[in-house]
Amino acid sequence: MGLGLLAGCADEIPGVTPPDGQLYFPHALLVEPGANRLLAVSTNFDQRYNAGRIHAFDVPALIGLIPADRSQVHFVEDFGAAHLGSLRIDQFAGDIVLTEAITGFTGTGAVRRVLVPSRGRNYLTMLDYKPGDAMPLSCGTAPEPPARFDCPEIRSVSTGNQDPFSVTAFTTTAQVPLAVVAHLRSQVDSSSVYRQSITTVNLKGFAERVESGEPDALPNPVNVQDYLLGGATGVQFLPAGYLGLTPGDAEGTVVLLGARRTTNLTMSAFRMRESDGAYSLDDTADNFVNLGTTAAALATRGMVFDADRARFYVSLRFQETADSYNSGIAVIDPTGDELRLVSVIEVGEELGKPSLRIDPAGNHLLYVPDIRRDTVWIVDVSTDEPTLVHKVNGVGTRSFDGQLVQVPLLASPTQVAFASDGQGNAYAFVTNFSNSTLAVLDITDPDPRHHEVVARLGRDINPEGEKEGP
Repeated sequence: MGLGLLAGCADEIPGVTPPDGQLYFPHALLVEPGANRLLAVSTNFDQRYNAGRIHAFDVPALIGLIPADRSQVHFVEDFGAAHLGSLRIDQFAGDIVLTEAITGFTGTGAVRRVLVPSRGRNYLTMLDYKPGDAMPLSCGTAPEPPARFDCPEIRSVSTGNQDPFSVTAFTTTAQVPLAVVAHLRSQVDSSSVYRQSITTVNLKGFAERVESGEPDALPNPVNVQDYLLGGATGVQFLPAGYLGLTPGDAEGTVVLLGARRTTNLTMSAFRMRESDGAYSLDDTADNFVNLGTTAAALATRGMVFDADRARFYVSLRFQETADSYNSGIAVIDPTGDELRLVSVIEVGEELGKPSLRIDPAGNHLLYVPDIRRDTVWIVDVSTDEPTLVHKVNGVGTRSFDGQLVQVPLLASPTQVAFASDGQGNAYAFVTNFSNSTLAVLDITDPDPRHHEVVARLGRDINPEGEKEGP
């Protein structure tokens, strides 16, 4: 099952409250290493319930669920004490990001925030994050929430366009924390020109609105900007924006990955500019790279920045062919006056967002989920000539009523996050979108060809809501 553009309005969707301790069509996740917390987002993709959820897990407790025996894959259906709690949020959530500390105007101290864009009502939701608390996520002390959600309306702001999906956050040279949101849907102006909307959110202003409890008493923190898509004449379907960030740049370079399903796919770079205290994205006309001529690339699917090598790694989708690979990873050099396409490796069928790990030996490894092939590809990007190292097996054997059956260990995997146990062992957690579980890879071995799934955590839920069986 792929991640399509399922749309809807949360206020019109009937249903019941989603379960607290169970994932349901999870998409995004992150691990905050210093605090040993994992955050995962349930999207409620088939609208079985009336909301989504953001879950908090204790990483050591998650790892503790896995027996030491690595000769077989372990299936653990109950998260138990590893699940610290969850909050109901809007459904159809996109990416998730954890900000640096943000101080509002009340003088209550700096608080880190979790940001989640969602396509249910086209909102960006902001939650407080305190890793030392038993439940690290909270809505603060604000007015009562609406019936369906655990946080009040003031905790969300409209992004000004449909289907917000990708988000990144950083602090400007003036120490103003900002979030940038890209949307899966474009605008079409009176001249029938497609424009990609980017929303910038002043997070300090957002925090002040939340803490005041009076959203109309302070300036709107949202600024929506529309940009022409490169090669807009070739648009076939709805554009999709994916964002990445180059940390360390004094002006905070934000990269927008152009269009979804275009014959002239481009990736453009945008720089944050300040004028009279207001911030905007400068779409430098010559700072783009055409990916559409590369292996007939049609769509971007996510990206990650390697600060050590100053490279972006971008998941691409190619035109449908009879070849074994319909996707790949592009290596982009963002330094200098223009973006530069360095190389492309073809791998996979429908890649998700890549995740970068620098292993103890100094190898730069991408773990790339393949939504269509139910696997994770490991690609060595230590040089500008990427090398496919390993395909993680996505199928395992499980016993049901004394009968051994084949079951999916990876089921439409979407995102990957890394963690360690403090004893030299390393793990990768993977969201299984289609069966609502977390896969766990043991990535301790120095040879990535030995990295495999050792456990699947959570209860497998098929689209009918039934438990997995033979």
